Amino acid sequence: MTHTKAILADLNSELDAAGVFTGLPIGDGDLLVAALSFDVCIRADPAHSMRTRAAAARADQWPGEDGAGVARALDLAATLIESR
Repeated sequence: MTHTKAILADLNSELDAAGVFTGLPIGDGDLLVAALSFDVCIRADPAHSMRTRAAAARADQWPGEDGAGVARALDLAATLIESR
């Protein structure tokens, strides 16, 4: 498994164990996974990007239904990334 795949797999497992996907509409979950994958794979500072996305979601600038739930998930993901 590549380093990036390992990070994404670990992040998914930790977020799932924390229950962040529970209750999220499927569309929000799909967008969240895409955003997290993009940040981990492309961004130089993925945690910063996730926190920026979380702020946007809290400001009602998330294209899905549950901005608050997505913001919580993004903040948790950023914390998990920073702890590595």
